[in-house]
Amino acid sequence: MMNHDFKEHTQKEVVIKDFSPHGMETFLRFLYSGTLDVDIQTIVEVMAIADKYHVKELSKHCHDLLQLQLSESAKTAWEIIKAADHFRLQDLREVAMRALLMQPKVALEERPAVSDELLHEVLGCGFLCISDEELLDLLMTWKEADEGCASRMDLVGKYVCLKCIPADKIKAMVLMPEFGFFKSVKSKTIRSEHTEDVLYSLQEHCEGQHGDKWHNVFRSDWVSVAHSEGAIITGGLNDLACQNTTEELAAGNWVEWRFPHFAVKLVAIRFIEDVAEGAHFIVSCGNQDSSGSMQQVFRSEEHGQICEGQVFLCKCDFVATCFLVEVTAGTFDVCSFTFDGFLRHDCDLINEAQ
Repeated sequence: MMNHDFKEHTQKEVVIKDFSPHGMETFLRFLYSGTLDVDIQTIVEVMAIADKYHVKELSKHCHDLLQLQLSESAKTAWEIIKAADHFRLQDLREVAMRALLMQPKVALEERPAVSDELLHEVLGCGFLCISDEELLDLLMTWKEADEGCASRMDLVGKYVCLKCIPADKIKAMVLMPEFGFFKSVKSKTIRSEHTEDVLYSLQEHCEGQHGDKWHNVFRSDWVSVAHSEGAIITGGLNDLACQNTTEELAAGNWVEWRFPHFAVKLVAIRFIEDVAEGAHFIVSCGNQDSSGSMQQVFRSEEHGQICEGQVFLCKCDFVATCFLVEVTAGTFDVCSFTFDGFLRHDCDLINEAQ
């Protein structure tokens, strides 16, 4: 701008209207000193500035700082989401929202200072990892909202399924003065759980319900697994269904996991082993409403050499009811990683909630 035929060259100044003076000063200080010691909102603003002016090192540094804040307390997610909305940082917003949904008992410990719109978005999300009874307990400890905002009893009526609450607790609530104004709103309340290993979690749930006989029902009612004709499966389909084995497939082969009664909002791919040098693969997601089409969410060749312990965030536009892994080069162990995501029973409710 300063060296070419732009108005900034003739006027000898650059006018910045979309960021605050404090944010720009912090940005410039980092360029000179390499340090960043400010509040969360300013970090988000500096991240937006860094993205606009292509300062990748600073953008990553801001992202790492915010991730650290989220790991220390999910309560910071509210402030990050508000700031991300203001500066239109959608990817950052999704990261903060995931942290909030994974740890709602921390994030909802007290009524957050956010708009009703954002509060309804979170409480009504199908992937809030909390039981109805736990959510009720939290909401009933909140201070009453300011005039014009949703009351805690309105929130209880809309987002808590009272059928899931013990009868004695309901009786105790009826004795509360504010309960007399309670009007139950008919809504489909959906609850979820977060897991770093979707298939193993399904196995654990199946064992919990069926005991020693879980093998007899797991692959028929819980996870349906299929593979290409050329795939040589050595460990058995039951072990493959929950990734409790080692299955190295050559290029051109694939494995698919389908969930007849579950749905998954995929978050990430987690590697528990190194990927063999020269091996490449593609992970795709699909669901019963996608008319057989699959969305690619991960391509190994885009990430160089992959090692044990690495985690790669994935973004799927819908809630998945099947995962597909295709080997494109070399030989790849399709059980060397896990699916990280939000797991929900009854995928029909999930599809309606979208």
